[in-house]
Amino acid sequence: MMIILKKKNYIHASEKFSQALKTNPKNKFALLLRAYSKKELKDYKSALKDLNTILKIDSEYNAAVALRAWVNIKLENYPEAIDDYSKLIAYDLMLKDSYGNRGFLKEIMQDKDCLLYTSPSPRDRQKS
Repeated sequence: MMIILKKKNYIHASEKFSQALKTNPKNKFALLLRAYSKKELKDYKSALKDLNTILKIDSEYNAAVALRAWVNIKLENYPEAIDDYSKLIAYDLMLKDSYGNRGFLKEIMQDKDCLLYTSPSPRDRQKS
């Protein structure tokens, strides 16, 4: 199935991953690849739905979190994207791109001093 993605035939890829999901609807890898295909087709709402499904199955599936952050940016869901980047940072402090992307989004939101929107990190949420 990866050959389909290499050929950039995302419509066909999405259909193939949908067929695979009929057999196993909780197949995180098939959901992720279908979400990626939908993202490439600019069907961001459908991609987001697949990514949310993955994260209901496994909330720590970082590939889905990272892709969901990107999709949320495209949908201009900036607070949600910031939450996803914060989650990635909490998992691995070495994720430098997440720091940069989160800062970029806060700047877009005119929140350079983090006064307009503050999102507790997943670690902070666990402490509450």
